[in-house]
Amino acid sequence: LRKKEEKMVENFAKEVQQTLNHEQQKDFVAHVTASGMDVSTAVELINAHGYAKTKDIPVDRFEALKNEITFIAKEAANVGA
Repeated sequence: LRKKEEKMVENFAKEVQQTLNHEQQKDFVAHVTASGMDVSTAVELINAHGYAKTKDIPVDRFEALKNEITFIAKEAANVGA
């Protein structure tokens, strides 16, 4: 019984993993735009991380992805300069 309970808790934790709410999704798109990155490039990036849409991004990955966008946009600007 103990193993079964542990498995149920594990499955529940996976289901409860918080993803971005509507405001955070809007903030993410605004960050992409402000960084100068094309939205289609940002979509490719989140897809490469295994997320279909911004609503699928876990909250704990939000800042890391925004930082990655900033880095990529700056690198692209330096290459084009």
